[in-house]
This record gives sequence, structure tokens and C-alpha cells, in this order.
Amino acid sequence: MTGVYRQLGFTVSRWREHPFEFVRNQQYSVLREYDLGPFTRVHGGSTLIAGEGGTTLRVWAEITPPGTFWAGS
Repeated sequence: MTGVYRQLGFTVSRWREHPFEFVRNQQYSVLREYDLGPFTRVHGGSTLIAGEGGTTLRVWAEITPPGTFWAGS
């Protein structure tokens, strides 16, 4: 699946979205690979962690910026 974000008629970002990963009552995640926009790759999701006092929701994202300038040393 592909996605496009437009603003004022201009394409701001365009990505390919991979199938969602879903494990019932445990986790959800998705990978987006961008060919236009502020990122080259975003992998994000959420994880449910059961505990004695209830459930903790952990939300996470791994974001890859474009170019070597952002990569650090």
C-alpha cells in the first residue's frame, strides 16, 4: 500500500506502507518506507505489558532521517 500527504496542492511526503504486524493482546507495529519527505524510514508501534496493577502501554518509533547529515558519527 502507498500513501501520500499533500498540502496546498504540493506533495509533501510519499511512502510505501508494509503490512501491519499484530499479535492480539500483545503488540502492533507498522513499517513505512519514504521516497519523499522528512524521513527515509519509520517503524513504530505499541506493546501491551501485563502487570499486577494493570497493563502498561509502551509506544515506540524508530525513525531514520534522510541523508548522512542526520546520521551522526
